[in-house]
This record gives sequence, C-alpha cells and structure tokens, in this order.
Amino acid sequence: MEDNLNADRPKKRLLIGIASTLAAGKGAFVKELRDHSEDVLSVPAALNFKCLELRYEARHRFELYKLADKLHISKFSSISEESMHYLHEAYRMYIRGLFAQQGDGHLFVDFPMLFEAGYAWIFDKVIFIDTPFRIRLHRFTRDGYYTSAQFWEAESKCQSASWKKEHSDYVLDKDTTFKDYVRMFEDLGLTDWKYPLHVQDNAEV
Repeated sequence: MEDNLNADRPKKRLLIGIASTLAAGKGAFVKELRDHSEDVLSVPAALNFKCLELRYEARHRFELYKLADKLHISKFSSISEESMHYLHEAYRMYIRGLFAQQGDGHLFVDFPMLFEAGYAWIFDKVIFIDTPFRIRLHRFTRDGYYTSAQFWEAESKCQSASWKKEHSDYVLDKDTTFKDYVRMFEDLGLTDWKYPLHVQDNAEV
C-alpha cells in the first residue's frame, strides 16, 4: 500500500494491517503473531460498527468511550456521525504515532473492517484473512447478540471478499499452503517464522 509517510521510514520496518471478511476469525492468527512479537495492536471492533450500521450494546459503547478518553477526545458525549469522524481521525494519528515511537520491528495492526473504515492507505502492507461463509455466519450469531438477518445486512455493507483480495498484499484463506506462509514471512523479512499460522474454525473474531 502506498503511503506518503513511507519516504521517512527505514525500509525494513513496515506498518502492516490485518484485514478480514466479517467474522472471519482472525483472532487465531493474531494470537500466534503475539507469541512472536509484542508489536501487535488490536483495534476495538466497535470502532467500525457505524460503517456497518450494527447496533451498539452497552459493552461496545463503553469500549468507545474508553477509547475516546485514551485519545483525549473531550467532546465525545454521544455516538454520532460527527463524533465517530473525530474518533477515527484521532485513531489514525495514534497508529502513526505508535509506529514512529516503536523499535526496529514491524507493527501489526489487527483491524476489523479495515477497508470499510477507510484505513488501508496508511499501511505499507495488508494481510487479508477469509473464512468460508457458513463458519462466519455461525460466529456472528452464536452469542445471541446478532441475528442472521443482521449478518446479511452488515455483509451487504462490506466490500466483497474478492475485492479485498485484489487490494491486499497477502491473502490467507482455506487454499493457503505452507509454502504461501513461508513466502509471505520471507517477503516481510521474518525468516525465523517459517511455519504455517492457521485461522482456526473455533477462533474468535
């Protein structure tokens, strides 16, 4: 991904976004990344509910208010289009600042609905994770917070999986092989990670 910030960055350091389809279960992949690197940032899922028009539960509202406080947004008194715009702008700056302050390694950013939220342009590379539809539907509805109808509604507001694959640098799905993993991590300069990382069927979103 092109970014006008790249000129000032050492070539071996990359800001890497991890995107997925809705409820794809990238939690297993992110967990294994964390086993090898401390430089993994997980973006609160509720940050993207507005673009999918999902309803906010109390836990999600708390998550957003907590994030606004962390980013020092004093006027975040309600969840509206304007307040979410300010929150997203502040979060983009937060990601860039975190990357600038860290050490010599890559920074991986676990970002639900990365493309839909309009963040793809800030990353040097994007890893896209996809999972078969029936598994995603089960994950989305199993806790009782959302129905299958809400899944279809949210899915209709997402970019298609084929579009995301075309606009990502690496794709991990049911057809990914051991060689694909090796090739990806070699390309990222992570030569000591030469084994497959699996997006498991029972992983959390």
